[in-house]
Amino acid sequence: MQEKFGVPVASHIGPVRSIERNYSFLKNYITAGDWTVRIWSEDCKESSIIWTSFYKCELIKALWSPVKPSVFFVARNDGVLDAWDLILDQNKPACTTQVYYNNFLDPQYQFMQFWLHWSSHSECLE
Repeated sequence: MQEKFGVPVASHIGPVRSIERNYSFLKNYITAGDWTVRIWSEDCKESSIIWTSFYKCELIKALWSPVKPSVFFVARNDGVLDAWDLILDQNKPACTTQVYYNNFLDPQYQFMQFWLHWSSHSECLE
């Protein structure tokens, strides 16, 4: 991030596993890394503008809903998918569901990764 902003920015303490720009608000983007999700704005150079509390497991991916700009999804390493709606609540997911019964690092996770990618480019995830 130092290349983009030109100054060191407080960010994740572990590796960033995904980054995605918001489809409606192009200056905003979401990152998933270590045990948190962070939402950033190019207008705020000091730190992220919103972040989750620490999860108990690692996060695999965070992606925006293609149809509602305030909604994003978080795939957790324990097979759980969280749906957040920032308009409803900024402190906890609006919906949590177990979508995979092994962890996402399992070799069969490739199907789930395909589903998340496909869903983020269709109107399936609302």
